[in-house]
Amino acid sequence: MKKTALLAAAAALFVATPALAQSGGSVGLNYTSIEDDAEAFQLDGAFGSASGSFGWQIDAGLGQIEDDVDTQTIAGHAYWNGGAWRLGGVFAYTNIGEDDDASETAYGIEGTWDLGSQAVLLGSYTIGEADFVSGDVDTSS
Repeated sequence: MKKTALLAAAAALFVATPALAQSGGSVGLNYTSIEDDAEAFQLDGAFGSASGSFGWQIDAGLGQIEDDVDTQTIAGHAYWNGGAWRLGGVFAYTNIGEDDDASETAYGIEGTWDLGSQAVLLGSYTIGEADFVSGDVDTSS
């Protein structure tokens, strides 16, 4: 049960953030504590660019859960910028553990709508397939 909870927490931690940002990049360091049972760290980065109405972003992350489970994720995003709104697609791959203990490949759509200077409405829908120790599982979020 503990390993299942760790994998679920890791999946939530490493879900690709919707891109659709303007040109530039970012680097982040994340720390997560799961009810005093586990700790996780992740270093992530993103870089993207926009030219006219078309934009793209690539983001990646490397992490570790409880000093013995490594995580890797990479995602690519492409989008159309319509001024106050953006609509695009995403393709992402995440691996948790050694020797492909658990991995997921996902793809879908994502979008944002600027509501004002400090608010952005965002939504996404992805589907994919996760490969766990017990077999393949279809995923959606």
